Amino acid sequence: HRGRGTVVTFNATIPAVKGSFDNLIESLRLMGLETEVELLDLATVPASPDVADSLDLELGAPVQRAVRLRKLSGEPFSYLITHVPADIAAGWTEQELGSIPLLTLLERVGATAIEADQTIGACAAETPIAQALRISPGSPLLEIQRVMRMRGGRPVQLIQGYYRPERFQYQMKMVRRRGGWGSTS
Repeated sequence: HRGRGTVVTFNATIPAVKGSFDNLIESLRLMGLETEVELLDLATVPASPDVADSLDLELGAPVQRAVRLRKLSGEPFSYLITHVPADIAAGWTEQELGSIPLLTLLERVGATAIEADQTIGACAAETPIAQALRISPGSPLLEIQRVMRMRGGRPVQLIQGYYRPERFQYQMKMVRRRGGWGSTS
């Protein structure tokens, strides 16, 4: 019956985080400085076939796997799984990874990310991710996979991010060129 019961609605007082294709690296840097991060898991693991392929490593090569939860105003908006080649990740501590943006750590060890290949899609939240993001299993998420490269093309980071769509947006400016459309990035 109309007017009965309780309706859970989105808390509009918590702002959405906005990423941009126009200046991806700088946008990621600002996001790292303006949000909080919680390190959920950290381990050195052998590179799986997908990770090895993405990072141009031998199958089974050691990589640092970190699982982090990013928050804005205390509310989670992204669940991030990163893989970094072990020789690069040796340049920081677990405490630093839990408190300093990864792009800053990469710069500090001489592996400054200057370009990225990124794919954006959608998926349903699996139970562990849903619990961390405080949503129901099966809820829709934005899924972003990004490979960051340093000068010379060496991959320095593979990140798989799962974002709550009501808390995260990507912006892209499109410009028409010679009868077609194209991104300005």
